[in-house]
Amino acid sequence: MTAIASGVLLYTGFQASDILNYWRTNPYDRWGWLAFIIWCLPIGLSFLHRRFGAGASRPTAPLLGLGLAVSLLGTMGDLSLFKFFGFALSLAAIVPWRWSNLVWIATCVAWIHVLGYFLQWFSSNRLFIHIMRIVIALAGVLWFVLVACYSSRLQVTKSDETSKAS
Repeated sequence: MTAIASGVLLYTGFQASDILNYWRTNPYDRWGWLAFIIWCLPIGLSFLHRRFGAGASRPTAPLLGLGLAVSLLGTMGDLSLFKFFGFALSLAAIVPWRWSNLVWIATCVAWIHVLGYFLQWFSSNRLFIHIMRIVIALAGVLWFVLVACYSSRLQVTKSDETSKAS
């Protein structure tokens, strides 16, 4: 990871550090930290893939820039949702870009406090809200893994066809 990418990630992470307070004090957001860890699994998988499989890849610059811009907008307007979403975009920039990553990025709502506020309108059962957080985060990770496996299988098939043709 480049120094600029690390700086952007540190800045957006610092701006989003309020999320820790939400997770600690809001009863509807207690399991947000677990949803965050689950949501970050594709980042770890990407590191493992680069370490043992494909070579090094650079963070996605447009996504990193968008994450910084959204985080700055959240800082200027004192809107925590934008700060958290900017951090999620900056984290997602670490993973090699595919259009299918948008589904995984959208599931960042699993660890953001807004989900707790939204779901409490439908149910005051805290356990239901906690489980929904985990299910949404798992759905995003499952989507990411299935698409990554499918696309890598397509690449292997195409390379096999190319080698057979020559």
